[in-house]
Amino acid sequence: MCIWDKCFSPFHRLNCIIYCLHFMNRIIYNLAFLLLFSLVLVSLVACGRKSIDEQFYEAAKKETQQMCPRKIDDSTTLDSIVYDMLSRTQKHYYTFSDHMDDTTLYTNNFVADIRETLLKSLRNEIKLKKQMEAEIGFAYIYISASTGKPLINLLFTKDDYTGPMKVRSFNERITGKWDDYTLRNCPEQQDECTQLEKVTFDSINRVINYVFKLKGELDIQDLQEQYPDVKKEMKKMLIKGIRENDALSEENDSCVNYRVEYLSKSTGKHLLDISIKGKEIKVSDKQKVKK
Repeated sequence: MCIWDKCFSPFHRLNCIIYCLHFMNRIIYNLAFLLLFSLVLVSLVACGRKSIDEQFYEAAKKETQQMCPRKIDDSTTLDSIVYDMLSRTQKHYYTFSDHMDDTTLYTNNFVADIRETLLKSLRNEIKLKKQMEAEIGFAYIYISASTGKPLINLLFTKDDYTGPMKVRSFNERITGKWDDYTLRNCPEQQDECTQLEKVTFDSINRVINYVFKLKGELDIQDLQEQYPDVKKEMKKMLIKGIRENDALSEENDSCVNYRVEYLSKSTGKHLLDISIKGKEIKVSDKQKVKK
């Protein structure tokens, strides 16, 4: 006879079996409950993300209905704001008109300027804090009023508006600025005798070079012979003009140098050049007091 038969009667053995089965059922029930709870929790998290996206979608739709189209300035209109739930991107659609509706404007440097300005504004936009916390993307699409085609399409991701601000160097900005100016405006007639041919920035020597062409009627050589101080007087006039030119404020603050060259319009021959050091442009406190 085995020890099981010695210690337990048939009735006791039956009770043990029932107890074991009951204990196993409790374990299975608890495991099933935990599994079900996990599935519900995952579903709630998924629903939470979806509800946030739905909130952004509704908010964008409401703002478009209530505020758009909205005139930003004389040449810019905000047409709509759309939240794309699939890509999790809030898209702002603008129309450029008047002087901004010109494809030649959108050089790499000009687009980089716009991108930097928009990104600075986005990083400081309190109204979009919730969207940025959700790490969505932001797109800015600018459409031509005349053709209906996109002029610029800029996208900002979480890395753009939360990471370190990437700003172009001074040399990159100034080089691009004057390359753009030459491309758009030159040759540019200054007066009856003077035409601006180009403006360039020598980033190595930190010199802004202006090249002018003069009509034959204005003979610099004759002027210098008759008036020995003519170059000195021209330099004074140039310094005054550079100081008062708001478009050169960043350059002047950074103490760049200037070189102004005059060529004959008819022959292209070099007539005269004037160099101005950055420190000559800077107005000292004593000079300010005298003024």
